[in-house]
Amino acid sequence: MKLLSLKPGLLFVLAILSSFSMITQAQITVGADLTPNPGSLLDLKEDNNVGVNSKKGLLSSRVNLLTAFELDPCIPKSELQAGDKEKHIGLMVYNLTDSLEVELCPGLYVWEGIRWIRLPEPCAGPPVDPELLYSPNCYIVNVGQKFDSIPVAKAYLVSETRSDLEELNRKDKVTVSLLWQDTQNLIKKVGLLNDEDKGIYSFISVETNAGYTGNALVAVHVGSTGDPDYDPVAWSWHIWVTDYNPDKNANGTTYTHNNGDADGNYVFMDRNLGATTDKKTDPNIMGLLYQWGRKDPFTAAKSFKTYDHRPLYNISNQQLDENFLPGSSGIVHALAPGDKASNLGYSIKNPTTFYYGPVDTPITPFDWYTPADDETAGDNELWGGSSTKSAFDPCPKGWRVPAYSSTKSPFARFLSEDMGWAASNVSFVNTDPSGNGINLNANPPNVTPLGFFPFGLQREPRENYNHAPVGGSVSTHPGGSFWILGDNWAVENQGFYWTANASTTKASAKLGFINKEIMEGDPYYDYILESEFPRSIGASVRCVKTN
Repeated sequence: MKLLSLKPGLLFVLAILSSFSMITQAQITVGADLTPNPGSLLDLKEDNNVGVNSKKGLLSSRVNLLTAFELDPCIPKSELQAGDKEKHIGLMVYNLTDSLEVELCPGLYVWEGIRWIRLPEPCAGPPVDPELLYSPNCYIVNVGQKFDSIPVAKAYLVSETRSDLEELNRKDKVTVSLLWQDTQNLIKKVGLLNDEDKGIYSFISVETNAGYTGNALVAVHVGSTGDPDYDPVAWSWHIWVTDYNPDKNANGTTYTHNNGDADGNYVFMDRNLGATTDKKTDPNIMGLLYQWGRKDPFTAAKSFKTYDHRPLYNISNQQLDENFLPGSSGIVHALAPGDKASNLGYSIKNPTTFYYGPVDTPITPFDWYTPADDETAGDNELWGGSSTKSAFDPCPKGWRVPAYSSTKSPFARFLSEDMGWAASNVSFVNTDPSGNGINLNANPPNVTPLGFFPFGLQREPRENYNHAPVGGSVSTHPGGSFWILGDNWAVENQGFYWTANASTTKASAKLGFINKEIMEGDPYYDYILESEFPRSIGASVRCVKTN
């Protein structure tokens, strides 16, 4: 018969276990003759020196966990009994599995009843591609197609690279919502790819219905509740549902144009950002409107001639309202906040809020970005200026807001010498009694065309005075409504097209201003001017290809 030899260490462990079995209520000190500390059941010591730290530690069991949601292999799945998951709350192991596919990486884990929680923090995961900071804020999605490549990481990267933003908590939950769609039944479904919350590594999936074109705004929410109704918007993206593809000549037209500078050519889209048609008589050719420097769009007027708002809808196709009161379900009009140096954080969390300035006489420029109304603050690089496509640029991948080439406007070859005197290659398009746009034509041998630019009312940058009869009381109406010039102007005959460049005054930015002047008693004039307007107006964008 072979005798079993027990090593002293094993005998010591058996002795401890025997003590536990005989005196279940006792507190135990291991490694010394000292009385255990009163708050501990098991007190580990190295010697009898009171208050002296040990040079050794507790070596936890090392386990290859199978998934973040199973006790296996501590309790094999086949042997798991009812109540076992609850009974083992507090179980601690050192996990050796390193696979983000099962949400595990090496480290100490505690079982909390439903899943293993890593201490002291979740797995860091692979590094995030820093170029995602410049991923687009607009995605072209073909009609009836599904798109599932919108990286949530952009929201985190922007918050971590700007000092005027609060950093997102990488431990918080991630959810997605549809903020609006401008066509009923346009969006079939929005959510996280594979319905998986992978935090900063998540992607948004958007599915569209066949037979519908239009625009939508989807948002990612990051917060503690995991409910988009309560967690704040962390970022939002414009979904442009159209069969227009500016990158392929088969179903997209572009214009290659030199503005007269030696810096090279621009390649322009043939339509405004957000336009769902190239038909000159269709109001949908106006596309969407933007405040300078903001990534999120606002709708244009319902038609060329009225100030009516376009209807917006939620994912259930219920109409959203647009009005001037907080709590509107659609687009909200609000005075720019004045309690911080920068309103950028507000604009990100409230992408459907049009921020305007207080009433002012005489009217001076206003920038939604800053509460300072004295042109002493601002961010001139929100759209990248003349250098590059920025993190806030509203155009799709490979496209950007047009910038000045050296000192020349993108529209330089079409500019009028003075208000009321048109360049020879600019012509009014008379598609209805008042017309609704201007053609920027070729002028051989040096000028190539830029196509058709529709008129469209811009949204007002400031609170404005209402006209009052003699002796009547003067009232104001909020900004964000469509521009009103007066009864003697045909207001539908104007268009405002942003460039990426700020002006010399921080509250203004540069744009191309197209106009058919129909002042009472004056002849008609068609012209386009190099202009500076308040950054808080809502104006159109015509994207150009990035270099």
